[in-house]
Amino acid sequence: MASWFGHPTEEELLRTAAHEAAHAVIAFRLGFAVRWLTIEPGTGCAGAVQFRHPSRPAGKPEMAQPFALWPPGWRDYVERELLVTLAGHEAELRFLPRLGRTPEPVAVAAISALEELPPVSDDQRAEAVAHVNAPAAELITDEEHVQKLARVAHGNEHRLGATWIAYMQETAAVLVVQEQAAIVRLGEALTERGVVSGEQAAAIIRDAAAA
Repeated sequence: MASWFGHPTEEELLRTAAHEAAHAVIAFRLGFAVRWLTIEPGTGCAGAVQFRHPSRPAGKPEMAQPFALWPPGWRDYVERELLVTLAGHEAELRFLPRLGRTPEPVAVAAISALEELPPVSDDQRAEAVAHVNAPAAELITDEEHVQKLARVAHGNEHRLGATWIAYMQETAAVLVVQEQAAIVRLGEALTERGVVSGEQAAAIIRDAAAA
């Protein structure tokens, strides 16, 4: 989710469109069902995309275990969510340098704030992992979502969480570059229309891959 205050400039609209398009394209490629994306002004955000996982893994991970020892399905479930979240700012950084101002990578902001967050219990982590992709009662920023996922995966081990975020940011950057054509096309459609449905987004992404 991208955010700004006041009336958006042309630069902000382009950044927001690229940002939300990247979320949607990477979500689609990782098996999520994209429902819609928008850059029309809303409460507290400049743009947003809604998607859902194809399915949640069976059972529950043992929160006392290190994330590396979680069942593969649960690790993948959380990591895919993180990759989609990181993709938005990666697209801004890589595709829009000509616009001047370079946004701070969301991963850097999230890492810098991890140690300032209050301790989280295993019970809180278990509750959070069960609702990783559930619609939030209130909109949260990408930075907040990255922090949430790091705490789900690594609890109060801030250094592990920071290392994991940094590694996943590099992976997200590779995915964004691979999907550049689809992200650009979907961003252009979003800039023109304001709102793009999941069906329209899927058609644009497939067309870009076929070109």
